[in-house]
Amino acid sequence: MALTITIGATAQNEVKTFEIEGKIGATYPTQKYFGDRRVGASLGLESRWNLRQLPIDVGAEIYYGSALRRYQGEDQSNRIFSLSAVGHYNFMRGSRLSPFVGLGIGTDSCDVVEGFKDNEGGTVVVSPRVGVELFHHLRLTVDARFARKGYNTVGITVGGVIGGCRK
Repeated sequence: MALTITIGATAQNEVKTFEIEGKIGATYPTQKYFGDRRVGASLGLESRWNLRQLPIDVGAEIYYGSALRRYQGEDQSNRIFSLSAVGHYNFMRGSRLSPFVGLGIGTDSCDVVEGFKDNEGGTVVVSPRVGVELFHHLRLTVDARFARKGYNTVGITVGGVIGGCRK
C-alpha cells in the first residue's frame, strides 16, 4: 500500500505549499425530521497545506450552513457553525483537472434561527467530501455534514482558491 502511494506521488506535479479557499454553496437536509425539506445556503473558508512527498493536503475549515424546512406554513431554519480539521487525497495534483476525496472532523454549534426551538447544542461533526479542482483556482465540492438530528445536510459548493497552483 505504501509503495502504491509513493509511486502515485512521484507522478504528481509539485504545487505551492499553502492554499486558501473561500466557498459558497447550497445545502439540503438529509433527514425528513419534520415538514418539507428546503434548499439552504452555506459559506466556508478553508486553509490547506500540501504535503510535498504525497498527494495529500491537511488543513482547517470554518463553515456556516443551514438545514431549512417548512412545517405547517412556518419556516424552520437550523444553523450549523463548525470548525474542523480537514484532509484530502488529490488525484493528478497540479493538473488543470484534479479530482479529490476528503474528510473533515470537528466540532460545531447547532441552533435554531427561526421556528420551533429544539435539539440545539454542540456536537462532533463529520463531513466526507468529493470534488474537483479546475485550472488550479476553481473548486467544485459535494459534501455531507453529519452532526445532530435535524441539522444533517448534503451540499454543493463553488470555491475560489488562492495559492496551491503549480510551482
